[in-house]
Amino acid sequence: MGRSAFLQLPLLVKPGDAYSSFTKINLDLNAIQVAFERGKQAYATQNYNDAVNLFSEAITKLQFDLSVILLHRAATYEAQEDYDRAVKDGQQAELLGGKMALRPDPYVTQANALLLQGNNLCRAATIFKKAATNVPVTNPQHCQLTTQYQQIMNTIDQHNQWLVQLLPYEVLSSILSYLSLKERGKLALTCKFWFDYILHDWADMWDCINVTQDLRTCRGFHSLLESIPGNKVKRVVLHMVQSYPRHMDDNLGYNSMMVLKTMRERQWNQVETLDISEFNKKQLEGILLLNKHSLKVLKLSSDFKSIYRNGALTDGPKLCQKLELITARIPQQYVKIPAGLIPPFIPKSDFHLTTLEVSPDDSEPRNFIKLLKESSMLVSLKISNQQRIFSYWEILQMVHQHCPVLQFFHYTSKAEPSLTTYTRQTQQQHQNGNTKWLKELVLRFANTINEGNNHNSLEVDAQLKIIFCKAYMSLETLDLDTTSLECTASNNNSVATLAQLGAPQLKKLTVTSKLTTDSTNTSPVEVLAKLILASPVLQEVNLIGKNLWNQEIFEALSTCTELRRVSTTDRDNLSLKERKRQMQNSIFTESIIAPLFSNLNIYNYVYDYQIDDTPVSKVQQQHQLLLSIVLPSFVVGLTKLVGNSKIRHFELDCIRLSNSILLEVLKNLRYSQVRHLKIRIDCQILGEEELEAFAAIEHLEYLFVYDDSSGGGVFDKSTLYKLFQKRIKKDDRLLVVHIQYSESVCDYLTGCKRDPIFIPKGDYESLDEQYLIKDHRNVLSRLSH
Repeated sequence: MGRSAFLQLPLLVKPGDAYSSFTKINLDLNAIQVAFERGKQAYATQNYNDAVNLFSEAITKLQFDLSVILLHRAATYEAQEDYDRAVKDGQQAELLGGKMALRPDPYVTQANALLLQGNNLCRAATIFKKAATNVPVTNPQHCQLTTQYQQIMNTIDQHNQWLVQLLPYEVLSSILSYLSLKERGKLALTCKFWFDYILHDWADMWDCINVTQDLRTCRGFHSLLESIPGNKVKRVVLHMVQSYPRHMDDNLGYNSMMVLKTMRERQWNQVETLDISEFNKKQLEGILLLNKHSLKVLKLSSDFKSIYRNGALTDGPKLCQKLELITARIPQQYVKIPAGLIPPFIPKSDFHLTTLEVSPDDSEPRNFIKLLKESSMLVSLKISNQQRIFSYWEILQMVHQHCPVLQFFHYTSKAEPSLTTYTRQTQQQHQNGNTKWLKELVLRFANTINEGNNHNSLEVDAQLKIIFCKAYMSLETLDLDTTSLECTASNNNSVATLAQLGAPQLKKLTVTSKLTTDSTNTSPVEVLAKLILASPVLQEVNLIGKNLWNQEIFEALSTCTELRRVSTTDRDNLSLKERKRQMQNSIFTESIIAPLFSNLNIYNYVYDYQIDDTPVSKVQQQHQLLLSIVLPSFVVGLTKLVGNSKIRHFELDCIRLSNSILLEVLKNLRYSQVRHLKIRIDCQILGEEELEAFAAIEHLEYLFVYDDSSGGGVFDKSTLYKLFQKRIKKDDRLLVVHIQYSESVCDYLTGCKRDPIFIPKGDYESLDEQYLIKDHRNVLSRLSH
């Protein structure tokens, strides 16, 4: 059963029901006229008290008669299906007060019109509840008002269950697990259904207690801890401190101490995963002893001494019988782990080193080699070789020789926190090992890999050939910087070898090249195209580098039946002379990439253009001037291709779109399949024409805009209001908008035009509330502008 079947509302009222329930009343206009004339006579004889009373009597009768007329006009509007005006007349009849406010007629008129609209259950329920309060119990229709209110509330509960009925329990549980305890409480208060589901039916409500997420800003966390059933807690995340902080409810250490105290007092002894930072030996031992029969995963994060020298690694296997995995993480603020002190296995246990993420110490290269030799069960290896204590080919040779069951290998120059993982291995696993070798290979070499040494490139290529020959059947992810390999014979290098062997399991391919294209040498392009054709299940391709912008590559991509996502990033490291030659030869045109969009399986496309991060110079300024001429026309042509394709997710992060280019881009996307759009703008103002173009994109559901316009940005709150109001006139579908004003993640504006099927409209006090506007812009930055 589809979503529409769950969302279809039952017919609670019929047209004309409100009119048929009206109290039969005849207008008494003569009485109003008589009271009015008598009031004038009293005024003429200076009998002012009687005059006031008579005029008030005329007004009261007039208000009552006017409310009767308004209700009948509302019934007429309802018959014409003009429900907004029917509700408005019903509200005016109620506001006139007097006897009419004590009758059910104005309330029934408003509520029935809202129900006939089909998307205002919450407002209709509120009106019936008000009617049950204001109309006297002695009124014959009071019981019916109460019954209708309860009927609507039951319908709302059933309506809210569509998500539970449509999604499997595991999927819904996973979605709710991203909410903090405070957010789950807010959701539980939205309606009776979610209250019962969150607090009673959802078994994982108390599954995870995380001080970094749930309790960091929770003021009443002391009482909250007391209410948590200890046998329901399966995962605990703590950030301890060595000295006990006092009166710091928002402090991670203080909250962690309180959770630790609660664990001991209320016997939280069913914890299966413990993630603890900055601990001491006594604190860790206490938790391990308490959960010795349940703990399966232990994650430690602290300095080297606390983990490796104070026995934290050995305490886990010694005290906890069911422990399966231990992770030790050393944050970046601490010194690097000396490789010679990392044990390849935990003594007197079945735990072996399976994950190693380190930056080798240049003072102990032999210890690192020894560690690799002794870690026969290593599954994941990530090396940051900033200090370059090994050459690249030496690292590849060590991996091939000493890591027989390796599945994930990353070798980069980016510094990362050190991490080790120890996994319990059974005797059979230890003997058999793993039948597959190397599923993921990431090699991001530094810019100076060659340093004029072609011999080094040949050695790297030779080792890669050996690895590809061994792993081509299992390789699923390949992220390769081919800059170092393009100096070798292209038809006989490692990439060509992999293309000849084929990559039957390769799903994700990322290729980076910093070299420029020699128009007479097409071998690197041909090799890459062959590799793409030799990867039948390829799903994602990321091409980074100007010399990868080639029609032969895009023609190869157009044949990939499983391809879903393509990202192309141009890195402009060309000289000014090369850029001019490229423009003269019309290389920089959308026709080169056109074959890609004939592949109807691709739904996600990203285009980016990056200029190398060199100091601004006259040459770079000339580059930018040339780009400002050629890129806009290219972008317009590219969006035409996207508009005629099946692309649903489109990111265009290459240039700042001016008003004229922005209009052309949006018009090209109007009838496209794009649901998710990400662009960068630099406009003087966003006028009616631009907003109409945004609102006219038929299938748009999510809009992300980098606003680099001068003056702090042109896409402000008022502009967002106008966009949502224009969108409402087009259709009722959901539209989420995110406006980023600077590179800072804290400087942004968000809003949402909601789908009334999911979230009924309400009596909102402001447009901010109606459109869920959240302004996260930096106040100081706005004042500076």
